[in-house]
Amino acid sequence: MSRSPYSDAFIQWAALAGNTLSLYKDIWVLADNGGELCYYLRSTDMHTITQVERGGSEVFIMSAMSILDIERYFTVLFGGDIRSGRRLRRISCTTGLDTLYSHCKTPLVKKSRLALVDPYGQTRGYFPAPIGRADDVIWFSWILDASLEDLRASYLDPDGLPLFPGLRIGPPRE
Repeated sequence: MSRSPYSDAFIQWAALAGNTLSLYKDIWVLADNGGELCYYLRSTDMHTITQVERGGSEVFIMSAMSILDIERYFTVLFGGDIRSGRRLRRISCTTGLDTLYSHCKTPLVKKSRLALVDPYGQTRGYFPAPIGRADDVIWFSWILDASLEDLRASYLDPDGLPLFPGLRIGPPRE
């Protein structure tokens, strides 16, 4: 069996959220315990995530050059499941592209995808456009430079610390 592209700490995080990782042909599959929802990771020149619900069609979620950015995405996604399972308050996200992290940009690129460009001019991820999953682009812009350790700690902490004071991703409420 091929070695997983994911870190051991991430695999443990996914398991804590009730997900298992397996390899099917050349696709890494993250599935919830019931198998109702699966995420596929394909890696060629980029890492691409698609999602499929039982009996449904595959839907593009995001792609990124770095497996660390893929882990960041899933760490937040699974963090919500972990908080829910522990009966901790939800960490909310700002909405609307006007709340995108101020130094990031989202130009439209080919194949109807938005590129998330960080403050240094590096493209960190591609998301569906028009923005069907706008919240993904927004919260991802706010966690681009967060360490995976701090993300996990924040989702386990009842107050969302150290990263999410006020249990919010994005700018503080005015």
